[in-house]
Amino acid sequence: MANPEFYPLPTWSPFYERPKHIFKNSSLITIIGKARPGTLSDLVAWPLKPEIAEGEYFCLWLSHFDRILMENATERNALLFDIGMPVSYGEMRGRHCFLEYLNSGFGVSAGRELWGWPKKHAELSWVEHDGRFHIEVKKDGYTLAIINFEEREPLNASAWPHIPGFGDSDPYLQVRPHGQVDASGALPLDVIATDPDDAAVFHSVNGGDANIQFFDGPTDPLSFLGPVEIVAARIDRYDFEFGWPRVVATENLQNPRQYSQERMALAKKLRAQAGFGHSDNPTRL
Repeated sequence: MANPEFYPLPTWSPFYERPKHIFKNSSLITIIGKARPGTLSDLVAWPLKPEIAEGEYFCLWLSHFDRILMENATERNALLFDIGMPVSYGEMRGRHCFLEYLNSGFGVSAGRELWGWPKKHAELSWVEHDGRFHIEVKKDGYTLAIINFEEREPLNASAWPHIPGFGDSDPYLQVRPHGQVDASGALPLDVIATDPDDAAVFHSVNGGDANIQFFDGPTDPLSFLGPVEIVAARIDRYDFEFGWPRVVATENLQNPRQYSQERMALAKKLRAQAGFGHSDNPTRL
């Protein structure tokens, strides 16, 4: 099973270029947290399965990329905020991003189309001073998350918690839909794995202390993820490459309309819990 052939859009002025993409002067803050029972299972894309037997752990990845190098272009000062959890597909274990915010249109487009990341555009701020970091995520005028991180001493690898699927060598497992249903009405979905770059160059890996607050927006209810029990936090400074993912399998979603309706029902429920109403009969413009 192969990846789709690269087709640039716009064809004469591409938004991004064919992988691989080279990330330079990258800072990654990783925070492992634990959610209340019953919080995370519904957030994982089929056919992946959430791994919650040892507790409902989730991971926050906050990244600042100074430069993203492509063959003929460079993206600068990209910021992202990922939320994910351990999952499995058959015998495979990995980490699955169920929501990501970026300040980069390039990142939103490339990530959704090539790697199956569920990305949304947002305003992100990253303030660093004397080992202290303050990061905010905002969308449409609403603050969605506030994260504070204080850098400490170099991290001893044995001090980092061992959670299956969250290991440094575990792949990211995502789901990438095909463009249309097949003759039977099923929607083919690629299960794809993106492996960490074995040749990544690490400049430092330091532990730290963190706290996070989640809030809500009209289409972005996040407060249900809290309160968060912080388990561990660290910051990696490194350079790495990001190439094509591996297509592990292609599964057929037999009733995509029903599945999408169930997903929208969950979205409506979470928005209502956050205090944002929804009209079943929107007014036509």
